[in-house]
Amino acid sequence: MQQLSKIIASDRANLSIVLANVVGTAIYLWFSVPLWAPAELANEPGAGVGDPIIWGFTALPTLAFFVLLNFVWLLWAGTMFFVRRRWPVKIIYLAVPVLWVVTLFVDFSHHWAM
Repeated sequence: MQQLSKIIASDRANLSIVLANVVGTAIYLWFSVPLWAPAELANEPGAGVGDPIIWGFTALPTLAFFVLLNFVWLLWAGTMFFVRRRWPVKIIYLAVPVLWVVTLFVDFSHHWAM
């Protein structure tokens, strides 16, 4: 019974980190979407000159926070593997890098062409 509660707690932790990353991508896109180039200004030189600065103060800290969160999570998982010989990260965690790659691809594909 105690082993089952440990498995459920581990699954809950994995699900929590995945859900936190889903919320993180939503927050990131909430900051980034208003900075996307309108189609009519996509190739205008100098259009949206301050947008990278705004992105750097809003979306970039969000991205940095979740990169750090995931690094700490994987560092903890690696420590648990060496201490308990059990890998606490489940297969659902593989969705996290895919989620962030898709989010960054969508964001960067809407910025101005240089």
